[in-house]
Amino acid sequence: MDFLIDVAPCHVTDLTTLHHILQPTFTPISEFWAVAVTRIQILSITLRLPLKTFEGIEQFHENKTDSNVTNTPAWLTLCPAIKGLKQLRKLHLWADHTSTETWTLVNERAFLSPLEELSKSSNLDISVILPKLFPRYESPARHYVHTSPPPPYTLIRRLRQRWHAPGPGKYSGSVIYAQDFPILFVGDSDDDLEVIERRERKAWEDGEDVEAL
Repeated sequence: MDFLIDVAPCHVTDLTTLHHILQPTFTPISEFWAVAVTRIQILSITLRLPLKTFEGIEQFHENKTDSNVTNTPAWLTLCPAIKGLKQLRKLHLWADHTSTETWTLVNERAFLSPLEELSKSSNLDISVILPKLFPRYESPARHYVHTSPPPPYTLIRRLRQRWHAPGPGKYSGSVIYAQDFPILFVGDSDDDLEVIERRERKAWEDGEDVEAL
């Protein structure tokens, strides 16, 4: 572990593990681990959280000045604690939700708000990878749209997955297909993704209902 911490990225895929890394509880078994992880140089966080978790983050963000609000979502507590990793050089964050609904329902500005301060108070090389925004639902107040000033870190958009596992209690052999932007793109199409994306975005901006078409 002493060797790996110095040479390899540390990959975290859930908030519980992130909590144990950033706020370790010292016991005879975990003491060495807790000391070793403070030397992490590259941290990669992949979060695929329930849509309700993102909704809770948005609600807290909107009402944080209310004295009655006491329960801070875990992500908003843990993300600022990353600056405690004094040897950290690179931070990669991949995020999505588990629902078949479009990612654009998420208030990504509220979710990413801790990274604003983190980028200002450190020399971290921060990269954030998010699904593409659906023009029909995007809002400059809630999203980093293509016409907005860029955030103080690298933001990369990826095509969101379209095949989903069914929910609990559903037939385990089935899958659910759900479209997201660009909905005109077909995986085996010969058309270039960026060309389709530009054409579809312009159609939405011109008032066309591409879903209906």
